[in-house]
Amino acid sequence: MNIFDSLKEASQKSEQLAQKKQLREAVTIAETALNLWDQKTNLWEKLLGKFLIANLRESLEKQLVEWHSQIYQADKLIHQAQSILKNDTGDPFDITSLSSAIAIYHLSNQVIVDQQISELIAKYQQELAQRQKFQSLIKQAKTQAANRFFKSSISIYKEAGFIYKNEFVQQAIADIQGQVYQEENYHSALEKARNAENEGRLKVAISILEDALINFPRTDGFDLLKKLKLRIHGREIFFQGLVAEKKGDFFTAKSCYEKAKTLISNSTDCQLRLGLVAIKMQDWENALFYLQDLTGQQATYLRGFVLAQQGNIQPAYQEWEKISTPLVTAQKEIISRISQQQHLIYLQKIEDLVTAGNLQEAQNLSREFLQKFATHALVETNLNEYIHPSLEISIWQSYDYSNIAKYTQENWIYQPNINNLHNWVVANYYYSQTHPENLIEFIAALSTSLANINIDNSLKNLPWLDNDPVDFQALSLNLKRRLEAAIDNVKNTSLEVYLNLRDYYRRELVALRLMGEPSNSGLQVNDLYITPGCYDHFSESWQTLLVDKIPDHNHLLRSLYTPWGLAVAACLEGDIQRAIHIKPINQPTNKLEEFANQLLNYHEGFYQLQQQRWRLAITPLQSAKEELKYHQDWQQEIERLVNLQRQVILEFNEHLKFANFCYDILPKSESVKSYYTEYKAEEIRQQIVNEKISLNQALEKLQELKIIDRDNTIVCDMIDNVELSQEIKEINRLFQVRQYEAMLGKAKLSKRDRVRYIVAEFFLDMLIKGIQKNRLHDQELILQLGLWAYEICPHEPAFQEIYRSLKLC
Repeated sequence: MNIFDSLKEASQKSEQLAQKKQLREAVTIAETALNLWDQKTNLWEKLLGKFLIANLRESLEKQLVEWHSQIYQADKLIHQAQSILKNDTGDPFDITSLSSAIAIYHLSNQVIVDQQISELIAKYQQELAQRQKFQSLIKQAKTQAANRFFKSSISIYKEAGFIYKNEFVQQAIADIQGQVYQEENYHSALEKARNAENEGRLKVAISILEDALINFPRTDGFDLLKKLKLRIHGREIFFQGLVAEKKGDFFTAKSCYEKAKTLISNSTDCQLRLGLVAIKMQDWENALFYLQDLTGQQATYLRGFVLAQQGNIQPAYQEWEKISTPLVTAQKEIISRISQQQHLIYLQKIEDLVTAGNLQEAQNLSREFLQKFATHALVETNLNEYIHPSLEISIWQSYDYSNIAKYTQENWIYQPNINNLHNWVVANYYYSQTHPENLIEFIAALSTSLANINIDNSLKNLPWLDNDPVDFQALSLNLKRRLEAAIDNVKNTSLEVYLNLRDYYRRELVALRLMGEPSNSGLQVNDLYITPGCYDHFSESWQTLLVDKIPDHNHLLRSLYTPWGLAVAACLEGDIQRAIHIKPINQPTNKLEEFANQLLNYHEGFYQLQQQRWRLAITPLQSAKEELKYHQDWQQEIERLVNLQRQVILEFNEHLKFANFCYDILPKSESVKSYYTEYKAEEIRQQIVNEKISLNQALEKLQELKIIDRDNTIVCDMIDNVELSQEIKEINRLFQVRQYEAMLGKAKLSKRDRVRYIVAEFFLDMLIKGIQKNRLHDQELILQLGLWAYEICPHEPAFQEIYRSLKLC
């Protein structure tokens, strides 16, 4: 390898080491290579080197100067840390020197990587952690002692003593030890008071505690005393309630029991008395509310009594089945006889209604009977095999579709199955032909039917298909077209009604698309999928029947079942203006509604940005920020639109406001971060020019911007310019007070050639002016100024003539 290649390799290797902050190794390699060059190159090689590697050598020499400066800075920090550590006495209560030294060591490590320093940092950090733990334990122990938890305090002091053997710890333990016997006496009294409390002797417990707290006042004792006094007060109020109840003043009694319940820890007695008062007031609903969670025979008996009074014979009998006392046994027999009598009365009424041909009332009474008395084979058979079929035939033969629609809907609510759904759809189809106002019911009915179309038995084995399978997709499309035509017919009559119908139908279509046709997800009733429209109509009637078959991640489908569903569907179909118009004004009450609301806010903001009305997009998009984080596609669309909006903004202040808004909603977008930081940087520049902020404040703000967009050229350049201005300002200050050596030190430590040039120019300018005005008669001072300039800026072409005249080069 020739000398030229050797120098190139050394330059590359030292640069790599410097990038890793291994400056000492970098300097060694670079200096060795340069020395070899100076020692081994002959005249011909030197002349050739001027053409081949002059820039490389000059660059390496400049880097060496900078690296030496950084090493000097790091060594200075290391010596500073070592000096501070000399002041550390090892006192575990003192962490000032240790903390400062560690911080300075960290600063040196940021300049230059040094394994020894890293090991020292780890060592001193471990020591610092030990001292901090020790101090924390001492603080805890002092707090415990101050609060008279002496045993606990001693235990913590001993734990601290395991970390550092310290006279303070030993003395503290000795001082506290003498008070432990008082704490033990107190604990004994506290235990007696708690035992008395458990036995219900509250006044005795209070007396014991009050005596103990005179000699040993402690928080847990006062807390218990307060609790006991509240319980005494609660018992007094409870007895006031008993007196009021005995006098028949039930409202006062109820008030007393309610108040006592909040004061007495075990409120079962209060709850039972509230149930009894409600019974005496014949307030059966509240009586059940108070008694519902209580155990024990008395509560069970009272619940049975209330149910019997409400005419709920079967549940009352079930409650009393749990009790075996003679009195209740007799009452159960009475209830059994009453139940049998009611059975007979119901059966006779049903028979009379059937005989009279009043099948509707017979059906209603049969259903009432089954709800009240559970199963009954005779009634069920009569209802399903005679009353219901006969009534259905007579109703359908009447061709009164208003009545038919009402009847089929009642059947669908009472017993949601595929046959009742099919009948409800057919009835609503014919009824809506002449009564368009019924189209909303038909939309819900048909959509739910389409969600379950593959299990509709009436569509199987159709004779005109010659055993060919039904094309459900074609059938679904045909039915939808008929419904759409019916909705379109309303447009000429009432535009508002038409728009409302379109909203409802759109929601059903979106739901069916998300549920699948035939459906494989959605809310279910008796294994039938129901659409949001059907849910709106009947969810209150089906509270115990509804089953959620929607995957957890399918938030869109879930949101269609909320009050926001109509607007969500409009958004998903691109009709954002309509979505904004019909969006609920109520605030969301759960996470699902919150999701739906944020989805609408996103689409509203998207729409306003589309129209280049970014100010109108601020509120909705800020409201959608939380949900926006989870949707990459939303972020990309908003980013695309804000980039378009930027192009039409002309004023700087508007750009600044818009950039703030963009960064607020898209803090991770690279283009937005760049846009935001550049305009904020320009704002800072204007503030500097107008002297509204100092250079330090500006640099602090710019560093914050650099954290946001680390590689932003504008921000990096401005930081560099502000730092340069700071250095120049400081050098100018030092020049004004004639601290020339300090100026020299600043120039050496600076990483900027510009700063070194300015300081060197200061020195040479002083030298020239001094000679011109005969102020510098001292040859040593002239040489010193020249030497200082040469030391920090030896290769500046503009200064070479002066250097030669001073014989410095």
